[in-house]
Amino acid sequence: MTQDFNYCPDDCWWKIARLVRLNVANIAVTDVTLADSPYWNISLANDADSRTAGVLRGFKVIADWAFNNDGAVSPRDGRIEDCFIQSHDDSIKLTQSDSNVEHCVIWQFGNGANFQIGWYPKSISNVRVSDIDVIHSENWWGPNDNAGLLSYTHGPGNGLIQDLSFTNINLEDKLMRLVGLFPESGLRIDGVKFTNINVDAWGNDTFASGQFNMLNATNGGSISNLTFSGLRVGGKLVTNSNCSTHGRFQLLGNTSNIVFKP
Repeated sequence: MTQDFNYCPDDCWWKIARLVRLNVANIAVTDVTLADSPYWNISLANDADSRTAGVLRGFKVIADWAFNNDGAVSPRDGRIEDCFIQSHDDSIKLTQSDSNVEHCVIWQFGNGANFQIGWYPKSISNVRVSDIDVIHSENWWGPNDNAGLLSYTHGPGNGLIQDLSFTNINLEDKLMRLVGLFPESGLRIDGVKFTNINVDAWGNDTFASGQFNMLNATNGGSISNLTFSGLRVGGKLVTNSNCSTHGRFQLLGNTSNIVFKP
């Protein structure tokens, strides 16, 4: 595989060397430590390619000081488990169906989301995330669409993202937002469950525009059937989306059946 190391003024993500780029049908990555990456850490040859399956287990990602230091991509019909990720961009990308992430610890630097499904249209389903500890979330400092536990960021085009679940997750320290979903024309997000989610505190008491939990389907996309069961912020149960309370959700555009339960 040829890499182009010439400087370019834009992001040029397809040209830049990554520490690990996997291009096999069935992968097994176990007990490795990746440090001081210049760019992404563990990626697939093509992160939209559903042919790569397997297991990433017991790895560590540390000392990611530069932007675009993504942690790992969850493989199709596989799992990420027992990992530690200290990232300065999206910690784990959920771009494949039938994937599981469990028993991981995340230290989120100032850029990116803990779990990212966005940036381009896709259809994925049956994704399970459970037993996650986010020990720091350093992106509480200002408006940023690409932030929070879960993000889908401005990707127009046809697709259906459905049947995702996030269970038993603790987010320590301050948090700018829990969820930011911005589907655009042709993209539907339907059926996401959040169960037993504990947030220590929001990072900004005043909350400027763009720093709320955003379910924003104003650009032709849609968001439906999201359930928050046992969501607590500072120990208080969130029972509705009211922005004047500790829940601080904004529901914009084509959103429906957003439910909060004890």
